[in-house]
Amino acid sequence: MLRKPAAISPILKALTHNFGLKKEMQVMALKKDWAFLVGETIAAHTIPEKMKFKTLTLLVDGPTWKHELTFLQTELIEKINGRLGKAAIQTLILKVGQIPPQSLPIQQEKKRGPNPLSKEESTFIQEELSSVSNDELKKTIQKAISKHLRVRRR
Repeated sequence: MLRKPAAISPILKALTHNFGLKKEMQVMALKKDWAFLVGETIAAHTIPEKMKFKTLTLLVDGPTWKHELTFLQTELIEKINGRLGKAAIQTLILKVGQIPPQSLPIQQEKKRGPNPLSKEESTFIQEELSSVSNDELKKTIQKAISKHLRVRRR
């Protein structure tokens, strides 16, 4: 007997929950919108690094910026929570380190046509789907996550 088709949305939500992808996807979304969210100046000196529980770690390119951002933590948390749509973050950890060059804001002309995934996004998807053995399911999930990431950029 054939089973009734199920909607993909609950399946994807379950997969992101089961594989612990939700926080990683939130960090990737923050990275995409970072310059818009915090402004070009702050974005040139910071980048979201990781999220654990309700704590977001920001990589900061120097002790001067780390000190300056301690005064802006409340405002940054409000902006981040506004982007994520809920009180996802309660604490910011400011960590001094080198910001990867591909993370720095780049002025680009608006592209026409499909919005390709970044190398980081593609690698993330491939790593997370490596344990899925069914090729058809893997392709379907890959397409769904890719579409989700592209839509969130708009």
